[in-house]
Amino acid sequence: MKTLKKMYKDLICNKAEWSYYDCAPELEYDTLYREDASFEFIKRYFSLGGKEAVFKDSYLEKNSEILSQRAPHIVSTYLLGIIIAKSLEIDLNSIDGNRINFKYLWFLACLYHDIGYSYEKKPCCEHLKKLQISGLTAIKEICNIEYFDNSEFKTFTKEYVNIYLSHRAKCKDGKMGVIDHGIAGGLMLYDRLMKNYNQAWEAECKKDKSKKSFTYKGLYFSDKHFKYYSVAADAIISHNIWVKTLNEFLKEENQKIIEKPMINSSNPVAFVLALADTIEPIKIKKDNFSFLDMIRYENIEGGFKLFYSDHNTEHISGLAEWVDINVEKEEDNAFLITKK
Repeated sequence: MKTLKKMYKDLICNKAEWSYYDCAPELEYDTLYREDASFEFIKRYFSLGGKEAVFKDSYLEKNSEILSQRAPHIVSTYLLGIIIAKSLEIDLNSIDGNRINFKYLWFLACLYHDIGYSYEKKPCCEHLKKLQISGLTAIKEICNIEYFDNSEFKTFTKEYVNIYLSHRAKCKDGKMGVIDHGIAGGLMLYDRLMKNYNQAWEAECKKDKSKKSFTYKGLYFSDKHFKYYSVAADAIISHNIWVKTLNEFLKEENQKIIEKPMINSSNPVAFVLALADTIEPIKIKKDNFSFLDMIRYENIEGGFKLFYSDHNTEHISGLAEWVDINVEKEEDNAFLITKK
């Protein structure tokens, strides 16, 4: 049994375990205590994979401080997700024996999963009105999304996502509506990765436009990766959709409610992101990073056990309501989390 702080430090020392790239940016534990350093690590990681274009957005650049404030949580979630995936015996180098690499998808999904906060935290009334009426059609205009494919909707159907997006934009109980950052972020990731591919293709394939797989600036690009982009996008979209909240919206639409969690281990990236993002403590204890030294983590057969010293653990208790996972609360704020 170790504290999360110790788990993080041990993991950081073994780059091969947490990084898809051999020459990943340097990462130190103290990075988690600095917003600027955490944000720089995220951007450098994408740049290393030739995907720096995912951050080239005038709105994001104008509101970069919002994402910078979330950056320590994002990096912490990234590390915690690797730890959880190992506990759940998910192969970090492949998924279901296929060539698709978990660590590759994890870096795409996790390090981008809060990008949409730039839109959620500063919505304008005009955008919210458009979302209430047009949902997914409106988000394409708001977030400058050109590439939009139904493949991003694997966990939740396009119809469910559209309802969730439009209803979250409505003012309720005296509170202003929001642009859901998960839905916006997932769609933005797919769009930006497609644009990034096309920019590389235009630069490299002028002489032979029939080529769809090629090397550009020492990096391999292929249209076969599009399906990976959609898996990562779906993970971001689905990790922020709570079934309980969605059911409230479905009732308002006189539609049948969902009776079971939709996020499960059949989609490991979405599964781990939902777990890690919920459990990750920096998001909850924004001004008390020492909290990482107050949570103990233990691997057990089929899962892991968390020991909390803090009394506020409602977010852990409610996991099983929207993620298909077993959660058993024991004495002294200890939680046993195992796959079904």
